[in-house]
Amino acid sequence: MSRYAIIPATRQHIDHIAPKMRKADAAEVWASSAVRPRLALLGSLLASRDAKTGTVDEEPICMFGIGVGTPFASAASPWLLGTDLIEQHAIAFLRLNKKYLQDAREKYPVLSNYVDARNLASIRWLSWLGFTILPAEPYGPFKAMFHHFEMRTENV
Repeated sequence: MSRYAIIPATRQHIDHIAPKMRKADAAEVWASSAVRPRLALLGSLLASRDAKTGTVDEEPICMFGIGVGTPFASAASPWLLGTDLIEQHAIAFLRLNKKYLQDAREKYPVLSNYVDARNLASIRWLSWLGFTILPAEPYGPFKAMFHHFEMRTENV
């Protein structure tokens, strides 16, 4: 039986996840910002106040967090980048992400970001978590098709 854990993300986790990043995630970070997996993970880690790493039997398989622009921001950007192993353990991580998301919603009334229209697994994950997925539109340096997604607390 696999052991799952959510732990504070570190730069060392990037060394495990970046070379094994899901093709869809690697394509998404390239299309959205013209960066490779290692730099995408590092930038996301540094832009997040409380980034986490998901592990299976102590092996890092994903990093996720809520990126914030300023200490007083009311909006934040959820993100998750992972290896192919996350799909093999999807149910466990979906449940763990739901708790993390509930905590984030208490801090930030608006959660929004963009997801590559080709990244169907991520779109399904976001829908399951309760995000509204808007129609795809050109986004990023290559004007690739991305869906804006968002979740708002009541009265925002």
